[in-house]
This record gives sequence, C-alpha cells and structure tokens, in this order.
Amino acid sequence: MSEISSIPTHSRRSSMKFLSAKLISLAIPVAIGLIVYFVIPKPTEISKQAWRLLAIFLTTIAGLMLQPVPLGAWSIVCLTFSLVTKTQSFKDAFEGFTNQAIWLMVISFFFSRGFVKTRLGDRMGMYLVRWSETQKH
Repeated sequence: MSEISSIPTHSRRSSMKFLSAKLISLAIPVAIGLIVYFVIPKPTEISKQAWRLLAIFLTTIAGLMLQPVPLGAWSIVCLTFSLVTKTQSFKDAFEGFTNQAIWLMVISFFFSRGFVKTRLGDRMGMYLVRWSETQKH
C-alpha cells in the first residue's frame, strides 16, 4: 500500500487545498512581473534594464504580500533573478546589505517578533500595571 493511501482522505484534501493556494499565490506575482515586462509597452524614456528592474520589483512586492514562500526565501529568489538576468551587478544588488540603517530596521523587526512570540511585552506591561498599583497605595 502506498504512503498516500494510508493518509486519511480529509488530510489529503486539506493538503491539496493548501498546495493549490500556494501555487496560486506563487503564480500571481510571477504573472505580474511577466505582464509588466512583456505586455505593457515600455516608455521610450526608460531603459530596458530599468523596465526589467521594475518588473522584478513589482514581482518581489506582490510575493511579499502573498507569501508563496517565506519572506527571506522570496527575497533571495528575486535578488538572484535580478543577478542572473544581469539586471543588476553583484555590487549594486548587495549594496543595501552594507547600509547601517537597513540593519537597524531588520534588527528592530527581529526584536519585535521576539517580543510577540515570547509575550515579553505583555508580561512587562502587566508588571508595570502591578507596580503602578502598588505605588498608589
């Protein structure tokens, strides 16, 4: 007996729905990029490289909103695509990683996610409420 037939039917259906939802959320950003690059006429004032970068940028943003894969993976895929198509040079593509302001924002997101996951903010808030109540008496 195969492994799939040993999985309950309802589990197979829900996993198929999940897979189809992920495929749709992957197809939409890719379609946006392809439509911008191949269907919409490029303005004459804009270079071909700039138009390609716009298509990759819009694909990246749509993918970040729809999340077909985790955020980091999607960003790396789009960055790699911009390098493979020679839309950006390696130096230009990775220049943002040397910017201190970018790292400050990334670290603040890491901290905020940690506060939410560990509920440290809730505990600190409750501690401050309890401390303020003891100060009143």
